[in-house]
Amino acid sequence: VTSFNLFAQDSQKFFREKRLQQEKIDRLISALGDRESAVQIKALKELGQISDDIRAASAIEDVLSDKDPQIRVEAVKALGQIGDDKSISILERKFKEDSNKEVQTAAAEALLHMGSEKAVSILKAATEDSDLRVKGIAIELAGRIRDEKMVQAVEAAANNFDASFRLASVKSLKDISNRRALKALEQLTLDSSDSTVQEAAKNALNALNNKKDETISEEKKEEEK
Repeated sequence: VTSFNLFAQDSQKFFREKRLQQEKIDRLISALGDRESAVQIKALKELGQISDDIRAASAIEDVLSDKDPQIRVEAVKALGQIGDDKSISILERKFKEDSNKEVQTAAAEALLHMGSEKAVSILKAATEDSDLRVKGIAIELAGRIRDEKMVQAVEAAANNFDASFRLASVKSLKDISNRRALKALEQLTLDSSDSTVQEAAKNALNALNNKKDETISEEKKEEEK
């Protein structure tokens, strides 16, 4: 078999696989118009995993106004996975304006997943948003962005009079998990004004302590080898 024949075979295989992939994407895009929400959700999940196709992103955007919030959740997740920067403004709008908190949170996480400077800057700015729900979601995710401004926003939220902000800060303080974060969590375990916040802070501290113990145990095992 000559090198030319091998090249021809490889090319045929590539174009065949490419055609099959496009056909699958076409079927999934078509499924987004199905009457059954389960079919739509399945198609959205698959499109997010396999496609960077511009047509797919455009088709997904078309279902963002669906009345079913679970479809909107899966749609913003899929856009985040596809990662087209053209979707950033759309995800920002869903994060800030959707009527459902689960959709808003999914849109914020999609922006975080994309990781571009523009996407992350939206979350940073949202820690000062006038909409309390938007601000709360941004604070929940702040611990996953190792940025001084975000850490400061979380610490401020931990001392906020509003229990929802203190609760949001618990998740981020756990993610940050430095000495200052641990101190803030310890303070929240003393928050007698809200048992939910208190319990969440205790659980976060326990999880971090367990993780620390596991790390120490693993280090000892390595030393004994």
